[in-house]
Amino acid sequence: MIKKSVLKKCLILFIILLVAFLVRSFQYQDRGIISYDEYGYVSQGHWTAQFIVLSLEKVYSVISHPEDARQILKMIPSEVSSLEGVPSIVSKPLFAYTLGIFYLLYEDSIPAAILLNSMLGAIIILLIYYVGVFLFDERTGFIAAILGIFNPMLIQYSQQATSENLSTALFLIGFIFLISDNKFKYQLTGIFYGLAFTANLRVLVIEVVTIGTLLLYNFFTRRETFFTAVKNILKSLLMGGIPIIIFEFIDHMLILAFKNITRTLYQYNTYFEQLVRHFLLLSENQGVRNWQYILLFFKESLSIPITLLAVIGIYYFNKEGLNRKMAVLLAGAVLPLLFFTIVNYKSLRFYFVVVPFLILCAAHAINSFSLYVFRWKNWAVFVFIMVSFVAAIPSIYNVMAVKSATPDALEFIYDHGGSRYQSNIPFYTFESERLPRNNVSELFRLCNERNACYVISYLVHTGLRPEYARSGFNYNMSLYLQNHCAPEATFKNKYGEINYYYFENNGDYSVAGNDAYDYFAEINVYNLRNCALSKNEEKVFG
Repeated sequence: MIKKSVLKKCLILFIILLVAFLVRSFQYQDRGIISYDEYGYVSQGHWTAQFIVLSLEKVYSVISHPEDARQILKMIPSEVSSLEGVPSIVSKPLFAYTLGIFYLLYEDSIPAAILLNSMLGAIIILLIYYVGVFLFDERTGFIAAILGIFNPMLIQYSQQATSENLSTALFLIGFIFLISDNKFKYQLTGIFYGLAFTANLRVLVIEVVTIGTLLLYNFFTRRETFFTAVKNILKSLLMGGIPIIIFEFIDHMLILAFKNITRTLYQYNTYFEQLVRHFLLLSENQGVRNWQYILLFFKESLSIPITLLAVIGIYYFNKEGLNRKMAVLLAGAVLPLLFFTIVNYKSLRFYFVVVPFLILCAAHAINSFSLYVFRWKNWAVFVFIMVSFVAAIPSIYNVMAVKSATPDALEFIYDHGGSRYQSNIPFYTFESERLPRNNVSELFRLCNERNACYVISYLVHTGLRPEYARSGFNYNMSLYLQNHCAPEATFKNKYGEINYYYFENNGDYSVAGNDAYDYFAEINVYNLRNCALSKNEEKVFG
């Protein structure tokens, strides 16, 4: 017979998981705004779903008619090249494959992609709980889970069709194995860290920090010899390389199938080339401006009380004495932040995977307060959690407002070139190849459907992912805005002006250069604000 305490614990965990999912999936079907980053993932998922179906059909055909196998296989390249969407030949293909499978099980749509991320976001909360249990105790795990449910940054990326949630969930599973006493923990950690890396390159820094800290701690505390530490590193690298090699092989085979497409698509194809490219961009010197993003990260994404509690939690770590698990947690919370600040990488997405660690530090601080200051008073825990939640309400509102269909409440967080802007300029992006430039009636229909008062139309060469066209995207758009004082066509719907910009990206995204990159992005946001802010109740044309 199951004990009542176990049933009670399972019920609480289920409620936490359910609330986390409901918060993250709020109005997911009403999502009409999609950035070109999200479009890249959605398009890759759409292509992957078709590719899976085509592959299964071909396997069945070959098994059913082995005599026609040669002819069936001969037709595969032409059929694959005719699939809609962008081929999943990307630096982080795991999310595209996961999305493609989910499309087959559910439906092929943008809301489906957001629903998948909402599920992953809820799973992250559950994993945060288990990390808290492994590091401290169940009480700290529950506190961390509650803090995570209403964390603005965790909510925000659960409502976007991007790969941050998948990579973070896989990383946390690997981290749980790392801090466990499992006999094969280094091998299992390597596998999940490798999978997380194939979902998003940005987790690499925190993966290196967590494994490195644990091995160094064990070495300096004489838990392991130098030889044993090196052997454990090799175990993790070997097992982590397996999923990376598998996806590299798949990429290579797809490249052969798409060899007729321009080489631009594959210029930064491999993981290692992508990694080099990321770190080359990290070398960009933007001076003190990067500290603004760090402050914004703490203010908008974590709320100030959570940050202060994390600092207090670090103090109590020192008071209680560090053990190897706490050392790894602290290193994962602090070192990546310092690294990305020093190298001046200005993307809040890079800091996303650090958020669970800071939440755990804050949960430990709350638990320590109730233990050392208030003698395990539950009301103290409740007060700290409520203060943190109330302080985060403005940030939560900004994040949730993007899901609202009400234009007055609609605030889109525009993450362009790593910079975060808040404005009341809802916009809709599409490929000109899918929606012709002169199809004005269709443009009006889409704008009115999505309550959009700003439209970007851009032409992307066959197979060129928008993600890799950022510099050219900004550069060409800026040139157009500078050369055309007025938009090519300005219309109005009941929510305000619809500004229609058209420009072509010719694939030469290096012309802008790193220095001009963010400059052009700022020009664009400035122009967009000044062009699209007026709102009135004029008649809807078209």
